[in-house]
Amino acid sequence: MIIDAPSQEKAKEYVDQDPFSKVNYYMDRKIVEVDEANIENGFLVDEVIEYLDRAFVQIK
Repeated sequence: MIIDAPSQEKAKEYVDQDPFSKVNYYMDRKIVEVDEANIENGFLVDEVIEYLDRAFVQIK
């Protein structure tokens, strides 16, 4: 998930309020990195895809 929040605490609050989080849909929820997503870094999309690729390989 990429979250727009003014602080790490607020980001955690947003995730905790996510409907999928409330029903334990996700296998794991943890903050793996805090970074500003902006146009210069492609809004961190490459990093998200890389993380998901690694997670998918671990599941297999």
